[in-house]
Amino acid sequence: MDPTASGAAPTLLLHCIAEPEFALWRDQQSAAVQPERSRWSLLPAQDGLASGAVVGLGKMRPEGLGWFWLAAGLADRLPPADYRLATPLDTDTALLFALGWAHGQYRYQRYRARAETAAQPRLVPLAGVDQRYVTAATAAT
Repeated sequence: MDPTASGAAPTLLLHCIAEPEFALWRDQQSAAVQPERSRWSLLPAQDGLASGAVVGLGKMRPEGLGWFWLAAGLADRLPPADYRLATPLDTDTALLFALGWAHGQYRYQRYRARAETAAQPRLVPLAGVDQRYVTAATAAT
């Protein structure tokens, strides 16, 4: 299963915000959320649907594999939709995020009589990340 966006539905922005950045970001938004680590919230749009999601990073931004595990948790918990990461990441960190997202969507299906696949959140491919590598690395596990 390809964990990347299908392009059929509107894409929601995914904001990853640490506490020091939160006050400035909050003043630009209409939703009341807190930047607690790994806590996420959907952001409402004018029409009542979701316009994006925000996830708290805690007191500081994660480093290295922290982005992998953050993405893995989000891919497992966010509601089904297409998400585009609004937080700029360098190429190595973006690769970790993409691999984490794919890892978080893995479901063991080998001994199930009928593999039912529920809708999952999808990530718009990140700039600088070789999506073929992410797909191959995920399929190899």
